[in-house]
Amino acid sequence: ASFATTDKVGVYTTLKATTIDKPLAVTVGCSAKNGNTPVAVTDPPNIKVTPDTSTKPLDMSADESQDIDCQIEPNTFTVGRDTVTIEAKFDMTTLSYLKTYFMDKKRLRELRDAKIDPYTQYGITDRNPVSIYTSGPVSVAMGFSTPPIGIDQTAEEFVGTLGISLKNEWPGVLKDVKQVVLIVPKGITITSLTGTGTIVASSCDKMGATDWCDDVSSNVYEITQLSLPLGQIATGDAITLRAQVRIASSDYEGLLGATPISTKYFKAAVDYTYSLPKETTLLIRDASTETTNTECKNVKLAPATTITTTPQSTTATVTFTTDSAVSSEIKYCIGGSIVGCSPMILTSPTSNTTHEFHLTDLTPGALYSLEANAFCGNRIKLNDEEKTFQTTS
Repeated sequence: ASFATTDKVGVYTTLKATTIDKPLAVTVGCSAKNGNTPVAVTDPPNIKVTPDTSTKPLDMSADESQDIDCQIEPNTFTVGRDTVTIEAKFDMTTLSYLKTYFMDKKRLRELRDAKIDPYTQYGITDRNPVSIYTSGPVSVAMGFSTPPIGIDQTAEEFVGTLGISLKNEWPGVLKDVKQVVLIVPKGITITSLTGTGTIVASSCDKMGATDWCDDVSSNVYEITQLSLPLGQIATGDAITLRAQVRIASSDYEGLLGATPISTKYFKAAVDYTYSLPKETTLLIRDASTETTNTECKNVKLAPATTITTTPQSTTATVTFTTDSAVSSEIKYCIGGSIVGCSPMILTSPTSNTTHEFHLTDLTPGALYSLEANAFCGNRIKLNDEEKTFQTTS
């Protein structure tokens, strides 16, 4: 999009909530940069975003959409390639659990020596349990020793490692991991954490996790003050925490219980802030050098031609012909009138008599208004009446 320094700039996008279990409290914001330099917000504000979520966040459920409009006052940008970023931010919790099995190591060896499968012997069908986690932008997977895990009851203690992997599943940014809560079976203790972070013993009551955790059968740990490469984890990438776990010999009996194979669960709850940014690059021209060009000030549509639109579901093609070779631009926005809206602007800087624009990221089934202009220093509006088109559903 192209604007003069004296233009009011409008940038528009649509936020849609998908694959979430519960409603989210979403805040939206807008920022701008002159080149690589952030634009300071003035008083009164030179950058405004609608809706205003500074006092009340949006309440969004699955499959709901919200239009977001950012307006930047004239003379905010400098000449060159500048950017506007619209950001949606929300806090979320992902819950995860991993099932595993413990056995007396001597019994496990005896079965294997006799070529007996322990899973078949004890009627267990879930042979390769994997982490199960709630939906959201960050998945939480856990890994422990390959089950069934043999406990040598003659040893003073059992030592193992619990891995917790946080993977960015959405095209956004993991801004902050506020807290990681680990819930392990009674008898298992977490003694240290690889890397930075503080780990302290807690309880189900303190963490407010009593609906899926109880202090009788669980030990609870809270990890805070993590130093992670937040904001640099690309979609599909993951970061891993590694916690050392120990089982003292005095806890073997309670962990194994009276059954020949004991089923236990590791659980995790990760609280984090996630951001969905969308950046738009603008070409800002120097308004002081734009003077009326007498050769094109009377340009108009070529005789017997009109502005033609070919809409699809989320795209549209706009074509028109002018009676002389000029550069051109189109303005468009949702609604039946271009007046009063904050339009998107596409510019074709090459002088031609035939002009073609391809619109993308449109809303299916929406009515759009359109304005076509010739551009050669000054803008010359080519459609005197409102031009509208509707995308297909």
